[in-house]
Amino acid sequence: MARSTEIGVAIYEGHGPEVETRRECLAALVSDLIEEKAARLVIESRESQDQRDRHCVAEVLRKASAELAYTHLLPHTEAALWWPDAIAWAFGAGGTWKHIVMPLVRRVVDVDGLR
Repeated sequence: MARSTEIGVAIYEGHGPEVETRRECLAALVSDLIEEKAARLVIESRESQDQRDRHCVAEVLRKASAELAYTHLLPHTEAALWWPDAIAWAFGAGGTWKHIVMPLVRRVVDVDGLR
């Protein structure tokens, strides 16, 4: 999962079952967005995952007594989803691809270390 910022992309990564790791990455992302006073979060829709995502976001917001507008959109409807996704792919691919995108990565959050 990647998050674009004014000065680069933050990569949220973890290991383990996909559903649980996505939840942990999303929770860490939302917590960081609350701290940064973000106005809106756009999440790439994965139809079977959207309900779990909404539950996760709502839980983090409730615990923090915070508000954050968020929505799920399909990638073809929101071009701003493309470039963080491309950077996250290259980062995960490693090797030369990772080396190419590292100047665009301002922060890597390993959610395994947050447990």
